[in-house]
Amino acid sequence: MDQDERLEIRLPSQLKERVVRQAEEEYTTQSEVVRRALLAYLEDNKHEPPKSDD
Repeated sequence: MDQDERLEIRLPSQLKERVVRQAEEEYTTQSEVVRRALLAYLEDNKHEPPKSDD
């Protein structure tokens, strides 16, 4: 089982309030909202690894 790790970030107050509202609307935690957003960002910005010249 993977162990959760903590990541501390700073957010502008307006962004923080959007996270709070989203969490309330979805009846979930602020952490879950941030995790989902981060995963979506990473999926949308996948880069193919460089191909080797084998």
